[in-house]
Amino acid sequence: MTTRGPCGGPSTSEPREDGTTAEWFPAADERMRVTRPMSRSLAEVERALRVRPDEIVRLAYGAARTHDAGADATLSPFRSQRWVHVSVRVEFRSPPPAHSGAVISLTWHANRRSKYFPVLTGDIFLHPRNGGTLIELDGAYRPPLGLAGLVFDRVLGRRIATAAAVGFVSALGAALDGQDGPLGADAS
Repeated sequence: MTTRGPCGGPSTSEPREDGTTAEWFPAADERMRVTRPMSRSLAEVERALRVRPDEIVRLAYGAARTHDAGADATLSPFRSQRWVHVSVRVEFRSPPPAHSGAVISLTWHANRRSKYFPVLTGDIFLHPRNGGTLIELDGAYRPPLGLAGLVFDRVLGRRIATAAAVGFVSALGAALDGQDGPLGADAS
């Protein structure tokens, strides 16, 4: 279920059981913000994201391949129907100076049939929250395939993109919160 903000402002999804929520903003480039609370401290999470983002994605998705700029992962918008999925390459980079406060920037794009899928670019921000951390993905994508893609996005595509982003942030947060993850002794 989603709610519409004032004056047609952002729509917000209902939180998942782990606290992950998403917002998206109407525009030609679709913008979304996905957040998830975590129990780890801000300093621990920030260190892990700056030092080993590819390893975190590998842990979150069991990705077999990592590369210099990131990792390959399989994103699925539906937790109960994993047969619906897209193989993507998630690439990380240092955020540009204009993106003040971002810990890391990322781009993900489909590994196959990429002209049919949007490319998401975004920044990951961290905020202190009740002794833990709130992780936030603030991203944007342009629906592919011109006008037909825009219509599809308004009807269904936006929900698929949001579900994939929510799943990504949820899996990333679970990997960062995990006891055996990159926040252990080997990440220092």
